[in-house]
Amino acid sequence: MLNTVSVFIGIAICLIVLFFSGKALVKISTDIAHKLGVSDVFIGTTLIALTTGIPTLLVSLIAFLTNQQDVALGNLIGTNYVNIGLALGIPAFMTTILVKKEVFEKEIPLYFSLMALFTSFILDGNLSKLEGILLLIFLLAAWGIIIQYGISSHKELEKQETKTFEKEKVNSREILSVLLIFLIILVSSLGISFLTPLFAQYTEINSYILGLTLIGVGTSIPTITAGIVAAKAGNTDIIVGNVFGGNILNITLGIGLLAIIKPLQINSLAINDLLFVNIYGAIIVILILAEMKFLGKNKTLSRLSGLIMVLTYLGYLLTLILNHL
Repeated sequence: MLNTVSVFIGIAICLIVLFFSGKALVKISTDIAHKLGVSDVFIGTTLIALTTGIPTLLVSLIAFLTNQQDVALGNLIGTNYVNIGLALGIPAFMTTILVKKEVFEKEIPLYFSLMALFTSFILDGNLSKLEGILLLIFLLAAWGIIIQYGISSHKELEKQETKTFEKEKVNSREILSVLLIFLIILVSSLGISFLTPLFAQYTEINSYILGLTLIGVGTSIPTITAGIVAAKAGNTDIIVGNVFGGNILNITLGIGLLAIIKPLQINSLAINDLLFVNIYGAIIVILILAEMKFLGKNKTLSRLSGLIMVLTYLGYLLTLILNHL
């Protein structure tokens, strides 16, 4: 019989594995992006966002299928908080992040369009199968727009660098490395899925709060790690694409798929949290625009902005914990 300490150690081991997996993923994905001639934003929004999002999506799906809807919803919503507050905030605090034109033209408008649509769906406290299907359709449309933009950018790059740039081919070793990382993250996520209900049982923490906080942070470890590694390497384009791409995945593929399996009843706490996520995301865009207007900078997130994001998240987390003691 597993005790509390054993369960905690097991979860810690899974999180450590996720940390190193996220670190390795950034390096390989960046190499692949450069060889394919696509932007770091594109690779961050697609390949990295999907791979680092596996823990969140899988843990939530398994929790939902085992009648733990509160854990599933809490994890998906909590991860969106963590992605903005920590996965974007920490790298921004480490180094100024340049936000490229394509992010303002594609990722950010898509994200806020999705959040407006999703908010309109859940205001009545329910999410139907039809609404879940519409969320998945939105994901396919968003990916279509992002991929089309990536192809256009790639063709433009080829025109500019035809004479000076000799494109390398992605080798089988790199493909196998990505698949191996994908598998490692998958297994670690299954471990968290198995151990989390036991941890909740031993600690008697509210299921939704557990998903929103501990599990939300835990399953975001690969995304946070990817951001930190990218910041150290100067590949800041990956960070923004990964965060907004991951948040789009959590709402569409995550919550949308759960609603298709079984219509969801959204409690008032979850609705309030989702509204706060909308406000939180808007704060980021306002910070970027404010720096452009008052500091005369390009579209950037400075260290001050990163600090504000981290402190805002920690303040929210502290308030949440104090309200449920």
